[in-house]
Amino acid sequence: MLRLQKIRQALERGALVLYAQPIRDAQGKGYDEILTRLSVRRRYHDAESVHSAYRPV
Repeated sequence: MLRLQKIRQALERGALVLYAQPIRDAQGKGYDEILTRLSVRRRYHDAESVHSAYRPV
């Protein structure tokens, strides 16, 4: 239940972020997979870490 509450709060404050992850075969054909990230701030880590292969949508 706590997780659902956090998701609802994130929706209300606009803290869900979309990213596109390119999925490609050896010939370069493929698609982009859309990922949803929940932006949270933690006491021990004040910045978000996003892999460089992900592109903000």
